[in-house]
Amino acid sequence: MNPLENAVNEYIGKDLSRFHMPGHKGAENFPEYFKYDITEVANRLGISIRRGKALCPFHADRNPSMTFKYNRYRCWSCNASGSAIDLVINIMHCSFSEALTWLE
Repeated sequence: MNPLENAVNEYIGKDLSRFHMPGHKGAENFPEYFKYDITEVANRLGISIRRGKALCPFHADRNPSMTFKYNRYRCWSCNASGSAIDLVINIMHCSFSEALTWLE
């Protein structure tokens, strides 16, 4: 198992070896991965969303360039994108398991 699978197994106490994990940077095949609403997570992180757009926290932004759609985020200026857990990991500079703990 890779370190990501070990962290998730440790956190939720299940064997996730049945999930196929092709080479990607997230854990998009885990059912728990998409259960968090991206707008609620962004509000908890201090990102104010208006009409599905917000100022990107990853660069100096004067006009809203980050969009929230289909439970994912994307910045059209710096190309940052991902799900709710990716947003927590990138803003708080933490590991996957720490992000899951923060979200609970």
